[in-house]
Amino acid sequence: MLSFLAVAAAWSFHCWCLYRLAVLAWPGREGLAVAGMLLVWLTGLAAARLCVQRNCQKAVFCALFAYGFLGLVAGMRFLPGVPQEVGQTQWHDPQGLLGPESRYVLHNHSVVLRVLSRREYLFYVTAGTLYFSFAGLGFASGFAIKAFEEGRRSKHHRDVHLTVIDRRNRQD
Repeated sequence: MLSFLAVAAAWSFHCWCLYRLAVLAWPGREGLAVAGMLLVWLTGLAAARLCVQRNCQKAVFCALFAYGFLGLVAGMRFLPGVPQEVGQTQWHDPQGLLGPESRYVLHNHSVVLRVLSRREYLFYVTAGTLYFSFAGLGFASGFAIKAFEEGRRSKHHRDVHLTVIDRRNRQD
């Protein structure tokens, strides 16, 4: 049950990150983003609950595990750098992009890749959070698969042990 709650929490956080990214990517369509996020979130939780009832949760956990780590690989391609406020950090700016009015940058190991607007900065921060939510979903699903397998093994061991005890009692 704890593993199911961990996966449900990771899924909920992941859906929230998707919602935030959709709001930033398509301004003015917040209602559509809310409806889409709720649909995806509730469908995912309902499918997980149905699989638990039918005792086929390992397939769902494996699919979420694969989805989580495929998302990590895709995120590495999407995020070229790290968004950060300019602040007091020393930047290496070979292209001369930084100006006195620059507030946010996208950098890779302190090398300025581009100057960002506030909206772009929030978009990249949210994309980074979504990236880590993929990792959380993958790890929570892996934890759930491990717990599921341990539960199955202990049930099998318990059943075998009880069968041996029953056979001994019948022979007496």
